[in-house]
Amino acid sequence: PASLRMLGPAAASPAPPRRLGAVDAASTPARSTFELTAGMSDVDAYAFLYYAQYVKYNERAASEAAGSPLVLSSVESMIFGRPARWGENIKVVTFLCPPAACEEEQPGVVRLLHAWVADSSEDCSKPDVCNTSVMSYSKPPGAALAGLDVPRPGHPLYRPLMACLRENRTPTPQFARCEPLATSRQRELCVRVHPDAIGYGGGGAAPR
Repeated sequence: PASLRMLGPAAASPAPPRRLGAVDAASTPARSTFELTAGMSDVDAYAFLYYAQYVKYNERAASEAAGSPLVLSSVESMIFGRPARWGENIKVVTFLCPPAACEEEQPGVVRLLHAWVADSSEDCSKPDVCNTSVMSYSKPPGAALAGLDVPRPGHPLYRPLMACLRENRTPTPQFARCEPLATSRQRELCVRVHPDAIGYGGGGAAPR
């Protein structure tokens, strides 16, 4: 029957679009990919990934990239592109952070770039980035990070990662110090205690 005839080359179905993980190794810098699925314990009441979970999974991704446990030192910068949702498959892609001329490397500390990419991204040239971050970790002597590289121009994640890095290197504006309240005004200051400021049992007001 016609339905059982083998398809020739001309009738073959087109190749599926390449995903981010299928980028040729020769055209992309060395990086580490940690895969996860957002579970019920990871999300809030709106089924969005709770913000602290980004830090937890970034630390796991960094430890897997190093081949040994890394301890989080600081979260230097984090940009939320969109929330990761319950049941969504995510790839946490980790790169080395490119050093700046004005920054000195601290012994025993490594700075990494993390990008959260939804696995639903069909086009590898336009990944669906949920989150990017710059984080520092304490590096044990046996940590092998030689396999990681900095993101290079032309990589699909280069622009969002560099935007996060620029945000981190932007100096914070210095705000003017508030002068202490005059003693006369302190005596006249009247505070109204609302119900949501009362402590457990109604015994006293909680400090706000």
